[in-house]
Amino acid sequence: MSDIIDSRDLEEELKTLDPKEDKEEIKEILELKKEVSSYGGDSWEHGIIFISEYEWKDYCENFAEDVGYIDNLDNNPLQHCVDWDQWADNMSMDYSSVEFRGQSYYYR
Repeated sequence: MSDIIDSRDLEEELKTLDPKEDKEEIKEILELKKEVSSYGGDSWEHGIIFISEYEWKDYCENFAEDVGYIDNLDNNPLQHCVDWDQWADNMSMDYSSVEFRGQSYYYR
């Protein structure tokens, strides 16, 4: 199970699945596509990134560094003072969540 999934990869997976043998997998992907498409936002075809709950905190830490909230995080002693769990909780307010293949994912 992947911790980060791109909807475009799932679309490619659909093309490789056998409708007679892989009915359950096809059904799962199509249900996910329908559920997230009903919320609007980024389109399935342009790529929706799903981040598993297990990867979420690391994703949020990387996001903070990538957008410059904390410059030079590796050498910054402030890194040890940041409540990354609280930061991840705060970021989750801007995301939706969905269950897929027995795992929870965040997306927007």
